[in-house]
Amino acid sequence: MSLPLARADVQAARARLAPYARRALDDAGRFAWRLHADEVTVEHLLHTLLSDEESAAAQAALHAFADPETIAMELMALCPGISVVGSERCLPFSPRAVRALRAARRAAALGRAARVEPAHLFEAALDELGEPAASALREAGVRRPPEPAPAGAGEEAVRDEGPLFRAFSNASKRGLSAAGHAAARAELGAVSPSHLLLGLLEVDADLSAAAGLSAARARQRLGAEAHDASLPPPREVPPSPALLAFLALAEPGADTLGLLAALLAHGEPEVIQLFTRQKVTAEVVARARGRLEDPEAPPEPR
Repeated sequence: MSLPLARADVQAARARLAPYARRALDDAGRFAWRLHADEVTVEHLLHTLLSDEESAAAQAALHAFADPETIAMELMALCPGISVVGSERCLPFSPRAVRALRAARRAAALGRAARVEPAHLFEAALDELGEPAASALREAGVRRPPEPAPAGAGEEAVRDEGPLFRAFSNASKRGLSAAGHAAARAELGAVSPSHLLLGLLEVDADLSAAAGLSAARARQRLGAEAHDASLPPPREVPPSPALLAFLALAEPGADTLGLLAALLAHGEPEVIQLFTRQKVTAEVVARARGRLEDPEAPPEPR
């Protein structure tokens, strides 16, 4: 559930870093894993640095009167993975919610629908509810909505491949956004199948009528059962070629400030602009060198 540590290129990249920055790189691998990403990217690493308030990189942002939390949130919006991006918070989907998203697309493809519609999502989320949440909704009289109509003449049917959200309808995307708000209001760390149901019911009156359930009643029935604390299946997440190239540009023995300096010198324009908007510049990082240090890293497991 992290970087493939046995790979020679990963070992070489880790060896170039100071111990605390090396741990941050490993944490970035775990973060990418939690986001269901296919690769660990520069954005995953930077998000990890800025989310760690003890790192010298986060301390440098604070000394520049920036908000590391805001930078980290904006970075998460750029991170590859399966997440919902809100105005105040970005959250990953839980493993069962991801299964629901993929099942909804599969159902739309099998039904030759033109888009993944709220009804596809609602039914898939129902199937992913654990007990006692599923029983609570059955007792409330929830109904499965009718299957959406197939694509019309001249419309291309959904394909169960490619970027996950590409074929989702605008109504479905509004439901996903509302699901993210529901999880954020509950101060939870991931969007669960229950949040998918609540979000869809909140924004789609027709779906609510077809399901025989309002968002308020569903929320009351689900209660604390809305949380999904499950973790993705264990797997290694490889570094992207861009991440390995970035780490090769950092100075040997780079700490988290060294990584931030490398980003401001060699990073993608969009990411550099994100930092400079927050007044975190190469000059700020240069002044922090020698004054701010990373904590001592814990010993690595043998």
